[in-house]
Amino acid sequence: MTQAILFVDDEPNILSSFRRGFHKRFKVVTACGAEEGLQCLKDAGPFAVVISDMRMPGMDGVAFLAAVRAQSPATVRMMLTGNADQETAVKAINEGSIFRFFTKPCPPEVMTAAIEDALEQYRLVTAEKELLEQTLAGSVKVLVDVLTLLDPMAFGKVGARRALIDKIGKTMKLPRAWEIEMAAMLCELGSISVPPAILSKVRKGYRLTADEQKLIDESPGVATKLMANIPRMEAVCDLVLYQNRGYDGSGFPEDGPAGGQLPLGARLLKIVNDLLEVCENKPPNAAAFETLANQPRLYDPELFNSVRAIVLEDEDGGAPLEAVEVEDVKISSLRPGQRLASEIVTKSGKLVLGAGVVVTPAQIVILRNFASIRELGETVKVLKAAPKRPAEEKVA
Repeated sequence: MTQAILFVDDEPNILSSFRRGFHKRFKVVTACGAEEGLQCLKDAGPFAVVISDMRMPGMDGVAFLAAVRAQSPATVRMMLTGNADQETAVKAINEGSIFRFFTKPCPPEVMTAAIEDALEQYRLVTAEKELLEQTLAGSVKVLVDVLTLLDPMAFGKVGARRALIDKIGKTMKLPRAWEIEMAAMLCELGSISVPPAILSKVRKGYRLTADEQKLIDESPGVATKLMANIPRMEAVCDLVLYQNRGYDGSGFPEDGPAGGQLPLGARLLKIVNDLLEVCENKPPNAAAFETLANQPRLYDPELFNSVRAIVLEDEDGGAPLEAVEVEDVKISSLRPGQRLASEIVTKSGKLVLGAGVVVTPAQIVILRNFASIRELGETVKVLKAAPKRPAEEKVA
């Protein structure tokens, strides 16, 4: 078995018996009490199965399993208690959504069979989740690749935005990070409803009329309507809808939530979108964050500081996203993930991809097709990422 089982009890002797009894068959982790269990979940999770005692000091088993459910919904939860009563069982089922309820002492063969059933349940849940996420991600990626080629300026930042979101999500271990990634790819979808002439004015920095600005402001709402028919995308729609809403309640939509009531993914998109706007197709740097910091009311302060620390690393570690130089790369040698340093324009003047785009496999195929009919030159300019300095070279 590769999935780990977490046993939580306030009696060390009982935890020792669990380790002795099940370590040969399962990967067993133990925690003494609910507080240690939650910390273990944070540091070593997610776990396939969590088995908790009911009566523990500070936080009982019902509250603990409810917290586990909130942090790791896919984890299968079971309760083992020496004080079984109907009220406890009802609370455990309703609040902790437990899979099995056992009383002490529980025969090892019964517990073993229950853990096997729980692992099978976990495999079914995670398999469905992975299928959903991968199917949606693949479909959305194809859609965005096509839209990027049709409108390079509108969708040119998708790759850079997705890369930042992925780095932040993995570092912070954000829950349901796939939904934020989907929103990062689809957040510009509403721009297809805006007339090209208005988009051109925006990109050139021209002043818009009130009606034109309204179309721009309301484009996230259009995106959510376009996405509404895709199953299980409700949460992603919310993130796209509130992506331009400030932490102080300003922005679109006017009647939306504010502060901590805003979805975490929407708060993150607000920071990342504004950061990329300030950077103007260049990698994020400290100066860009300082520009955003001049409007603190727009951003979740704790999240802003976390994002800044992750993107720039620490003061001694340098900024790995900074580019030290531009290099010419043959289109035939272009690799997915490389960031374009300048626009790619055909000989007839058609914009193929904008500066700052992080190229995908599909886009590379298109570029090579253009090159094959001699509509493009043999090379393109890409940003060469600065290598991280070794730990021993960091300034003390």
